[in-house]
Amino acid sequence: MVSNSRKLGDKGEDTAADFYISKNYSVLTRNFVTKIGEIDLICMKNDEIVFVEVKIENPDFPALERVNRRKFEKIKKNAQVYLKMYTQYDRLNIRFDLIIVDKFTFECDYYPGVYFD
Repeated sequence: MVSNSRKLGDKGEDTAADFYISKNYSVLTRNFVTKIGEIDLICMKNDEIVFVEVKIENPDFPALERVNRRKFEKIKKNAQVYLKMYTQYDRLNIRFDLIIVDKFTFECDYYPGVYFD
């Protein structure tokens, strides 16, 4: 049986994927998992590949408080693994995005080009 939080996460990822598709991106991969961690979505448009972290907004624990440098370091390492596995994408420009999906309305807050110094 799938937990309610997993169902909510899947719905959030579906919403984020639809957001990118509506902006003419192709969704290459969902839930790319390695021993390092997971990338929720990997999308592409023109000469750019985008690695996307999707968070569900929870009023008790805001999404922006759950995203930090360590999380994006894992995503960057996973992106390197992905690009080594799928060398046809390794010459594209790379971007890291954050999408926060409202748990009640399923509206997206879009943060393109997220970097932690």
